[in-house]
Amino acid sequence: MKANPLVSIPSINSNSAQWIEWHKSLKSMVGIRTANQTWLYAWNKRKSDGANDGTLRNYMDKQGVKIDPDGLLEEISDTVGGVFGFFGNVIKIGSVVVGAMILIPVVIGGIVIFSALRNPKKTIEIASMATPQGRALGAASAASKSLKS
Repeated sequence: MKANPLVSIPSINSNSAQWIEWHKSLKSMVGIRTANQTWLYAWNKRKSDGANDGTLRNYMDKQGVKIDPDGLLEEISDTVGGVFGFFGNVIKIGSVVVGAMILIPVVIGGIVIFSALRNPKKTIEIASMATPQGRALGAASAASKSLKS
């Protein structure tokens, strides 16, 4: 049986990780709506600013609770963190796109090589059809075959 989270309310000396864990415990016991209300009530009664950091604000924002930074430094930190987070996401997306741009030609090349090794005569015919001279030879070959029949 889990411990009752209402008995283990974070203290003045609690850090952001302890507040987050307490919220998770509340949420699993009473649901997110009641957990958010209870958590916010306890948060507003605290007598310390120590736990109010970006990690806690981000977590609680995802839970639907907005916590304001305690001062100018925290606001600047959140803004800078948001900018770096944006660029981090751009880099992640860019790396996926570049990876796809590299992976797709490699896969297509592998298929072509596999096909060439499996049936070399057919590959030569297909490759010769890619040039105007090859298409002319193919047409001439087809015409001579139809004349023979």
